[in-house]
Amino acid sequence: GVTQAMTRNDVAQLVLNTLEAGTVQASTDGSWSIGDVVINNNVTYNYITSNQTYARAIDDDRTTNNDGDLVSGSIVELGEQLYMGDLKLNDNDIDDFGRPARTWSYDGREIGTYAKRELQIATYTTGVSGREMYDLLSSTTIRDNDLLNYVDGVEGTIEKNDLVRSNNDDLDATGNGVLTEVYLDDDNDEITIASINTYLALATSNYSSSKETVTLKVYENNSTGTTKTVDVSDVPEAENVEKDSFYLVTMSGKDSASNKLEVVSIADAEV
Repeated sequence: GVTQAMTRNDVAQLVLNTLEAGTVQASTDGSWSIGDVVINNNVTYNYITSNQTYARAIDDDRTTNNDGDLVSGSIVELGEQLYMGDLKLNDNDIDDFGRPARTWSYDGREIGTYAKRELQIATYTTGVSGREMYDLLSSTTIRDNDLLNYVDGVEGTIEKNDLVRSNNDDLDATGNGVLTEVYLDDDNDEITIASINTYLALATSNYSSSKETVTLKVYENNSTGTTKTVDVSDVPEAENVEKDSFYLVTMSGKDSASNKLEVVSIADAEV
């Protein structure tokens, strides 16, 4: 046979499925014995439920049992049973770049926000035409779902009218070197097109351990660059930044009322 190694995403999905699995208990209609052997009649497995708040920390689902009756109280998922509500999940969030995501927190502190890779249907690093997107999604999917578009976390300009067979032009904000990801969320009837730019940046200071910040000159749309102050609490990689070194950064305007882009990741640049 063929042995296939599990990827990091495979393991993450396995852990997620385990934490979200509803706990059950067995019940029977009685039993009868033949010698030393006991046989249970009509064994059924019903969800363990609770009206306590901890039972809604990961999911407030009240899915039916095998008999078709709606369960009373929220189903106790394994992650809720193990952590008694300290581990919480917001399963309908978006990340810095507008991608559908889930946010985990533990004991009131955010662990992280992670894009729902299981909903991702395409990735591009070149321009994407309206026709290409039409062929990927189909007219029915485009018609039956809402379209969301983000560029560096800021609402973009792509509309459904752009996703047609006759449009051979590249969609706004897509292009060479731009990471464009497409997500299809059937549960919420949403298509998300998220484009993420990578910018060149020059460190104008060393990381300051006293201020816990570093300053970068980010070359957004001009040759002079825009000065950005990066806090290590927002971007842990800032701690390793050295003055006069070049870096590659991504930015997001998701949390800015004026759509001002702020650095959300820093990576070394090979020169």
